[in-house]
Amino acid sequence: MLESVFCAVLGTSFSVTLLLVPILLFSPLLQKYFQPKVSCFLWAIVAVRLLLPTIPGEQPQISIPVPSYQISLEQEEM
Repeated sequence: MLESVFCAVLGTSFSVTLLLVPILLFSPLLQKYFQPKVSCFLWAIVAVRLLLPTIPGEQPQISIPVPSYQISLEQEEM
């Protein structure tokens, strides 16, 4: 279970890194040619990705085992 949580955090970190590298590389161009709203929008996307570690619609990786019990009842004759 702890391994799957670690893998989820690692995957999120990797995907955010793929978002951050182009933003940081092109930030001088963004400041030169676009309004500050565009930069704020891109950083908001990064923040939302960090806050939501899984993509909606994706199956959760953590499962909780549910024990199963078998109950048998015997009837007594009257």
